[in-house]
Order: sequence, then C-alpha cells, then structure tokens
Amino acid sequence: MAHEVFISYSTTDKAVADRVCVYLEEQGISCWIAPRDIFGGQDFGAAITEAMQACRIVVLIFSASANISKQIVREIKLAVDHEKTVVPIRLDKVPMADTFAYFLSAVQWLEAMDGPRGRASATARQHTAQPSQPAAGASCIYLCS
Repeated sequence: MAHEVFISYSTTDKAVADRVCVYLEEQGISCWIAPRDIFGGQDFGAAITEAMQACRIVVLIFSASANISKQIVREIKLAVDHEKTVVPIRLDKVPMADTFAYFLSAVQWLEAMDGPRGRASATARQHTAQPSQPAAGASCIYLCS
C-alpha cells in the first residue's frame, strides 16, 4: 500500500515522529514510518527507497540530532531526487548543516519548538490532494504550531 506521507526523523526524535504520525493518521492521512512499516527480513535501504518513491510528501522532523544524521541527509537527497515536497518541522534552534542548507536553503523556516500541531493535517492534505507534477526540485513548506 502506498502511503501519502513519508516521515523522516532521527531516532532521538522518535517520540515526536510517532506523535506526528498518529496525528496525521487520525486525520485520514496515511503515513510511512520506520521501523513500523519495514517488514521483518526486509532490506532497510530498499524499504526506505520504495516508500520514498511511493509517497507524495516527506515530513522532516528537524532537530539538532537530525542535523548531524547522515541517514536523514540521504533521505532528503532521495526526496529531492524524486521531486517530493519536503515539509520540515524544526524542533531545535540550531543552524542548518551545510548538507541541509544545500537541499533546503530556499525555505522559509518557521519554529515549532513547542511541538507540531495545528495546521499539520491541513498542510499534508493540501499537498496530497494536488496532482503529482514534475518540479525543478523538491518544494519545501513548513508545518507550524
């Protein structure tokens, strides 16, 4: 089953990622999140690649931990390569690492230090309702509280 949203997060931020996932799914928006949606014995990298290709948008839980994660950088590069909309949620006030600046520097970053809520489902629904269109790169928006 293809999911509308792929949730990218550092393991340090798993609790927040899980809350975002639950909230979106309660709003009727299907999410893919590791490790829940990786089957036993399935190759981790292949599962991420397949999920990324099938989703409509990527929600990035951005924090100090995510900022230094090579895995998160790979996921965002994969999102950009597949022309996915990236929705970053900033949890920590840290300067963006150069690798993230390369992919996400054209974004208006808003803060969600107190946790993501409010317009999360409306933002995701807006982007999943739009027909897929090729883009020059991943477009980026922001969920805020």
